[in-house]
Order: sequence, then structure tokens, then C-alpha cells
Amino acid sequence: MICWGTECQTMYEQYLYEKESDCLTEAAIVSDYAQMTYPGTTGQIYCLNEDEFKTWVDSQAPKA
Repeated sequence: MICWGTECQTMYEQYLYEKESDCLTEAAIVSDYAQMTYPGTTGQIYCLNEDEFKTWVDSQAPKA
């Protein structure tokens, strides 16, 4: 996922990584690319498992 402000979408990969280390390796590459392409960004990337991702999505839902 990549987020600009509160707008998020999937970027590049659309599959689950077998190991967190694989995700972290790819995350570093994408972070470097983002920082070079968009100098104002921090290039922060998080590798979340499915439960962590669901919790994050739920936390982004508008409050009633």
C-alpha cells in the first residue's frame, strides 16, 4: 500500500510475502525510489501481516 495523506492504494506487489525479511528488502527499494522521486516524502513503509493490516484498515475508517 502507498498512502499520500489519507488516500491509499496498492503499489507494485499484490501478493503476500512468504517471509517478513522479503517484504523488508522490497520496502527498502521502494522507499529509496519514493524519496528520490518525491523529495518531500519520508518514504516510510511498513510490512504488516494480515491481522495487522486489517487492524490498520479498521483504524482508518471514518468515525460515526
